[in-house]
Amino acid sequence: MNLWVKSEEQGTLGQLNNMSIACQDKSSFDMAINCIADGDSVCMARLIADGKCKLIKKGEVVYIEDCNFFGGFMKIREKGSIGT
Repeated sequence: MNLWVKSEEQGTLGQLNNMSIACQDKSSFDMAINCIADGDSVCMARLIADGKCKLIKKGEVVYIEDCNFFGGFMKIREKGSIGT
């Protein structure tokens, strides 16, 4: 699965510096940010359960697929993922 994350989370050699929320598209990412801001853990759990977003652990190796998407974000692929 290809995922989008905030580019400030980019670490050296494709390792994340912090735990990050990664989502399939910007609208899902925006919804996740709203869920967090509202303190709505049920909303966030649903985004994760539906496969729209996931948590990426600090230090996880990812492959950067694209850095030129809607400013401030990058497209990543998790190590071992076949990317869909």
